[in-house]
Amino acid sequence: MQKLILTLILALSTWVLPFLNAEAAPSRTDGLQAASQATLSNYPDSDLVLLKDFNQIRYETDGTSRYKGEVVFKILTEKGRQKKSSISMGFSTAYGSLQFLDATLIKPDGRRVEINLEKQVRETIDSGQMNANIYDPNKKTIRLSVPDLEIGDVLRYSYAGERTKTVAPNTWANWFVLEETEPIIQAVYEIDAPAGLPLTHIALRDEIKNTVRSTEKRVGDRIFYRWEINKVPRMFAEPKMPARHTVVQRILLSTISDWESLSKWYWNLSKPRLDDVTPEMTAKVQELTEGITDRQKQIEAIFRFVSQDIRYMGLTLEDEAPGYEPHDVSLTFDNRYGVCRDKAALLVALLRLGGFDAYPVLIYVGPKKDPDVPQPWFNHAITAVRNEDGTYLLMDSTNENTRDLLPAYLSDCSYLVPANLPHRSAGGEPAEHRNRCDAGRPQPNQSRSRTLLWRHQRHRLSRSSCEPTARRARTLF
Repeated sequence: MQKLILTLILALSTWVLPFLNAEAAPSRTDGLQAASQATLSNYPDSDLVLLKDFNQIRYETDGTSRYKGEVVFKILTEKGRQKKSSISMGFSTAYGSLQFLDATLIKPDGRRVEINLEKQVRETIDSGQMNANIYDPNKKTIRLSVPDLEIGDVLRYSYAGERTKTVAPNTWANWFVLEETEPIIQAVYEIDAPAGLPLTHIALRDEIKNTVRSTEKRVGDRIFYRWEINKVPRMFAEPKMPARHTVVQRILLSTISDWESLSKWYWNLSKPRLDDVTPEMTAKVQELTEGITDRQKQIEAIFRFVSQDIRYMGLTLEDEAPGYEPHDVSLTFDNRYGVCRDKAALLVALLRLGGFDAYPVLIYVGPKKDPDVPQPWFNHAITAVRNEDGTYLLMDSTNENTRDLLPAYLSDCSYLVPANLPHRSAGGEPAEHRNRCDAGRPQPNQSRSRTLLWRHQRHRLSRSSCEPTARRARTLF
């Protein structure tokens, strides 16, 4: 779910962000002193050594931000050389811009070879979306090719970008992986935040003792947060392990007070689109449910129409929250196609016309979200009908050939039910009661939890398997 073709003005080749102490800016020599000790004899199980990873971010009270970084690697093996023969980073032009500033190879004899960015950097539309029947021209990848990279070389590159739009207005959130598949000699993360929008959640997970130091200092109307990471051993992947970024040392940051505020945001974003119903839509609901008295069968009849008659396809060209904001439901109904959030919203609108208490739902297909750190990133949309006992009947109308209301790959995922209920969750309980769904025997297609952030358990009616895709550690939002 993500994005508006915008013209990028990439005149930043000599740009230095005017934030943070100038003495803290990345230096071309920092990190190189450790290169002589980064040898295969000292790191026999590693193909690379991350000598330095320096990151600076400045965000404002509206959530927009600017960032820059410098990364230095030492190449130890042929596998490491192949791994770093190109460097890729992703971003969305609907939300901002990103570019490489410079790149250099330092040879074992000390020679510096500057990489020609004009020749070696290419920006393309993210090819990962091509296997889906959806096109988002805003999802971009910039790739730096590194010619003449050899074993023993030190590769240094820097980048900068800006975030000109936020998913949820007036919020900022991010997370950083502090443990990699190569040893980390030093990494630094500096956040320059406005005192009017401080970090309300800072969570260091799976901490490796004595590798992270943090400081916080207020200067005038700004707050400076800093984390320095030193001498972190490499991690080793295991067969069928959970997504790496959910089990290694990492830090999660957010200015969002609670999940309830995100719930209200998505309801307010979606409701104008849900309200755009037409007489033809009302007539269709009457046609679909005519002669059916059973509540479940009425829901299934409306679901089948949206699932099978509304094609899954479309462009991502929304204005307010690209990738999250549905189109007007009347447009989806008339066009007979839409992406997941469009189909979910249309199903909500039709169910409401049929007298059901229905809601659009944001869900993250993949590893569970951290329940203690509210962050606005989800990658799919489905539909929920509230039952009389306060539980929810969940359904995904995306698949045109599905036989189930909810497919198995959405089992055991975190999701958010939006509602505009002051101080109460969509399930009717106080928002602070964020209990994880227990591992008992939930009824088919029915959640037993009543929290804002749901962790959905596997349904007995599901038939397919879940294959979550791990998010890349260096994806920049």
